[in-house]
Amino acid sequence: MQTIREEILLTGNPFSREYRQALLEIVRGVDRLGGSKKKAAKPKPSMFMAELTGATPILANRVWKYSWTEKPGGRSSTGGADDYQFFALNGAEVANPQEQTSGGSILETRVSFGVRVGSLSDPPSEVTLLPLTEGPSPYVVMHEMPQPLTVTIGGTDYDCFHWFHAANQVDVACS
Repeated sequence: MQTIREEILLTGNPFSREYRQALLEIVRGVDRLGGSKKKAAKPKPSMFMAELTGATPILANRVWKYSWTEKPGGRSSTGGADDYQFFALNGAEVANPQEQTSGGSILETRVSFGVRVGSLSDPPSEVTLLPLTEGPSPYVVMHEMPQPLTVTIGGTDYDCFHWFHAANQVDVACS
């Protein structure tokens, strides 16, 4: 049974169905970790400014793991020689579906915030979703969770302590 808050997340915002579902899963995960209805006995997520310094794909043109550095402060995603030891995920990318095919041709796919990507016929173009680190390194509000949230992407589970939400840029090549 859905709560009123969950119903609002699913119907009362302009984002794509996949992103609304991802928001609902994040809210449910936060509630399980000691969210708004729980007593303050459990630690809550902290927030800080971070510069995204790199991206490596989890799903090509869909979802990336991001490296980051706290600004100011200096904490980072680096652990030993691994720049992605404490990677961050973009909540807007988590629900991006893998490309769907029908008889060898790619169907229209919608990703972060409902953006259409792939081969489009009107106007004839190829639209590619870009990681947030294309161009100048962006700053985001990073959320650090007291316990990891486990997210399944492309059949693999990722335990992630660091989250942010931002819209991706796209690259458009007209045909």
